[in-house]
Amino acid sequence: MAQGGLSTVWGAAVAPYRDRDLAEWPLGVSALAEHYRAVLEFMPLAGEHDALESIMPLYTDTPGPMAATAQIASLIDNLRAGTARLRRRGIVAGRSRLALQTTNDGPGISCRSCGLCLHGCPYGSIYRTDHEVLRMTAHPRFTYRPGEPVERIEEIGDHVTLLLREPTGEIRRERFERAFVGAGVLASTRLALMTLQVYDRQIDMQDSAYFTVPLLHLPPAPVSTTMSGVTLSQAFIEIDNPEVSPNTVHLQLYGYSDLVLRETARRLRMAPKRLERYGQSLLGRLMLAQGCMHSNSSDPIRVRLQHDDTLDFEQPAIAQRTRTEAHAAGRLLLRAFRDLRTLVLSPLLTVWPAGHSHHSGGTFPMARRPRNLQSDLLGRPGGLERVHLVDASVLPTIPGPTITFSVMANAHRIGHEAV
Repeated sequence: MAQGGLSTVWGAAVAPYRDRDLAEWPLGVSALAEHYRAVLEFMPLAGEHDALESIMPLYTDTPGPMAATAQIASLIDNLRAGTARLRRRGIVAGRSRLALQTTNDGPGISCRSCGLCLHGCPYGSIYRTDHEVLRMTAHPRFTYRPGEPVERIEEIGDHVTLLLREPTGEIRRERFERAFVGAGVLASTRLALMTLQVYDRQIDMQDSAYFTVPLLHLPPAPVSTTMSGVTLSQAFIEIDNPEVSPNTVHLQLYGYSDLVLRETARRLRMAPKRLERYGQSLLGRLMLAQGCMHSNSSDPIRVRLQHDDTLDFEQPAIAQRTRTEAHAAGRLLLRAFRDLRTLVLSPLLTVWPAGHSHHSGGTFPMARRPRNLQSDLLGRPGGLERVHLVDASVLPTIPGPTITFSVMANAHRIGHEAV
């Protein structure tokens, strides 16, 4: 129901998938590579050529610049200096990649980076799909019609019929050659199950397990909410160690911001302004890491379409293997303290229930020879010929690295190959 969907308010992190994490997929990274590049022809990417490229290509030769605060610059310097030693531990780290169009690298400009900024911001602008929708309306064969949600899709012979609910509440039928459905995993799953008339049958929704842990980076750096710069993720750490997980564990590091100040002040029961003035020794060290793991590291969320056309969910308990891998990742980073110059506060590591990462999908997983409710390589579920799912609902598994870039690349692939 939102123009552009979740990508109007997102963390802007951009990381591609790796072949080692796609064991259950019917295609590999080679099938997505040209489409990663195609996405970056219209979506900006800020980042750097660094150690991360050894396992995660940038898919562009000219990433945009991204200014670093003193706190972040110190962290990045340590990551660079310890590259070889970290790699021997199974840790690859570097600057974050963000869908961010930077326009000013000067100091003293604060950007809250909440995803709500507009083009024309003096610091930069986050890529937003609602802006992309507006851009596409200039094309003579593109029409955006808000306020007409699709209630159901019917596939009949050589066409599909969309049942559209008009603002008056009336249902109108409209015929099309094909339907490409990208409403997000929940809405797309519901619409596909309704189209296939599959009720009261449990299906699995894969979910990337999620944990957070605070960090203390040495030495402290001067920080201020008025000089916090871009407060999106500032560094990526990829754990590529089979002793931790058979798949990549992806971590995003966040520096100082007004959110960090408010939460720390709340815990210490201090006024934020007083804490920022007198607590520089603590605040200049404090950072946050959020980690995402492969969906194989957790149990799926059970989804069922009820006869009133609503989805019912059964959230699993946090699996022991999820906790084991998350804490193993924390211990590995703790052992790498000398190179990271960052202390992991392991007792404060929190593993969150399923769904907290917002990286979910796989309700109609792609397969070369699809059966039951699987989809084919063009995202067509349950034997349909002209209905294509193009979002995370067709991903067979959800790897740890960020999901949006790969969803976009796979959607581009499906559209390209379907044509």
